[in-house]
Amino acid sequence: MAAVVLLALAHLPPIFIRLPRKGMWAAYAAIVAVLILFSVYLDQMKPAWERTPEGAKEVAERSDADRRAAAEPAREDARLRSERDAQARDEADRKRSQIAEDQLALCKSLQSNVVEMSKENFIQVIEINDIEVAPIADPTTTLNCSGTAVTSRGEDRGIDFGIRTTPQGKDLVTMQLH
Repeated sequence: MAAVVLLALAHLPPIFIRLPRKGMWAAYAAIVAVLILFSVYLDQMKPAWERTPEGAKEVAERSDADRRAAAEPAREDARLRSERDAQARDEADRKRSQIAEDQLALCKSLQSNVVEMSKENFIQVIEINDIEVAPIADPTTTLNCSGTAVTSRGEDRGIDFGIRTTPQGKDLVTMQLH
């Protein structure tokens, strides 16, 4: 710091004009040297401060605050992502439930068509109980239902019925007793 003060004094006009020619050039060259020295001093000042007890305490507090500040957006993102995932799961569950309810309602509405179709067969279906939506194994089947059929012979038999789509795009009601 003393070198900076001496250099500043050397550039004051009353002193500067009294310097010899080489002294003036030296004063100008000293500006560059002092600026380089000052930048080196500034680079060393922060690490030196951080080695002191007060500086180390300040660095620790700052790094804790930085870590907390960096962790907060990550926690917020994780919470938002969790909420979005939960909402997506709930929505998917609602859709699956709605689809299952719609399929069951369609199966129950097909019951009268199946009973009517069976009148042309040797064994007639009088009613269908315990109707459930069965998993679809055949890709041409649009809806697959199963249940217990009360037949004209007085026996309960398993029945599979549903809707199949033809290659021409028409829907056919199908049934099979087993």
